[in-house]
Amino acid sequence: LVLPFESRMLSVLRKSLPNVVTHANRVIRCKSNQDKCAKNALIILAPGAEEMEFTISADVLRRGKILVTVAGLHDCEPVKCSRSVVIVPDTSLEEAVTRGDYDVVVLPGGLAGNKALMNSSAVGEVLRCQESKGGLIAAICAAPTALAKHGIGKGKSITSHPDMKPQLKELY
Repeated sequence: LVLPFESRMLSVLRKSLPNVVTHANRVIRCKSNQDKCAKNALIILAPGAEEMEFTISADVLRRGKILVTVAGLHDCEPVKCSRSVVIVPDTSLEEAVTRGDYDVVVLPGGLAGNKALMNSSAVGEVLRCQESKGGLIAAICAAPTALAKHGIGKGKSITSHPDMKPQLKELY
């Protein structure tokens, strides 16, 4: 039942806000063209990740108006990083991949975090999907060894922490 006032209000909304989507005379959502063009990033946060590599990446991306999703490797539980800083992810990696495509996938380094990334088949799937569609992948410090472990970017030039070079020089 739509009352005359509600009908007039919907009509005014449709005319003044062309991006309003309506269904069955109900306003569902309003998206601007900027929202449609917004870039998005997925940062995968593993236990033992280097705090600064995570925090600075998230901060710089968000300052650049990029939508950032922080995904915990296994769940949404707080993640204890390499220097005992605890960070709460937005969602689990499993849930994050169901939300759609990302323009960039970011892997913060840290030795323990990197080992967790290397041992995760879910991370391997996300990286292979990202690579197959030509999406960006950022692996920081020690994290390029996770790329090697999952067979990502073979033959390309990469940058890593100097101590990782022996593990990477045959593939990159």
